[in-house]
Amino acid sequence: MSTIKLVFSDIDGTLLDERHQLTGETKEIIQRMNNVGIPTVLASARPPLAMTKVTKELELKTPLVCYNGALIVREEKNKQFVSLYSLPVERLDALLIYKLVKQHCVDVSISVYSDEHWYVEALDRWHCQEATITEMRPKIVNLKEFLKDYHPVHKFLLMGNPETLEIAEEKLRQSELLDVSFYRSKETYLEVTHQQVSKLTAMILIAQALHVDLKEILAIGDNYNDLPMLVKAGVGVAMGNAPEIVKHSSDIVTRGNNENGFYHALATFLH
Repeated sequence: MSTIKLVFSDIDGTLLDERHQLTGETKEIIQRMNNVGIPTVLASARPPLAMTKVTKELELKTPLVCYNGALIVREEKNKQFVSLYSLPVERLDALLIYKLVKQHCVDVSISVYSDEHWYVEALDRWHCQEATITEMRPKIVNLKEFLKDYHPVHKFLLMGNPETLEIAEEKLRQSELLDVSFYRSKETYLEVTHQQVSKLTAMILIAQALHVDLKEILAIGDNYNDLPMLVKAGVGVAMGNAPEIVKHSSDIVTRGNNENGFYHALATFLH
């Protein structure tokens, strides 16, 4: 593993199993990598506060890549965060996204993420489901008024049944918002960020800061939003539970996240 100097990893569906837990083998392999001077950076669609439990269990001190790269932070004491990079949705675009969803998709649940905070208008079953996964609680606000103010909007998370989200996607496409990007992270989740946001951009920025070449990075993930970093990293590893296009575009396919795929991929290189 002498050619690998940095590991860049997704969290959900990659580092965690279907119960959103770390296995003992995963903890062990990351500790072994730390011991030989190979740090691990976590990159996720999650907000910072939903990543800290994982980083604490793994004893990681590296920057956190949040909202798929819209925000990069360093965690200080008492869960305080220092922003290292931020690329929010433009204010007028955020207002239009909110208006489109409220007008045409009344059954879609809207979440707004700003810095480390999560905002909703009222708790519903989708928010409760997400709260269980991330172990966070949202703040209840008037989203229209919140978006009118100059709060950075790092991500919209739209949740609903697949058919309703198809309508939301179509309305976003018709709006021709050039600075906005959106994709399904699940059939029932639609993520909306600035068009230039990507885990690859975050990986490049962190590699530059650490003086690591991209060819010296092992990137591992399980979904379409991981694909750009898997292609550009020196070694791109797709999880066994990844879509076929992600597997075909990666250098290596490991086992699934319920079969210790992360551990087996990294153990191969460590040996």
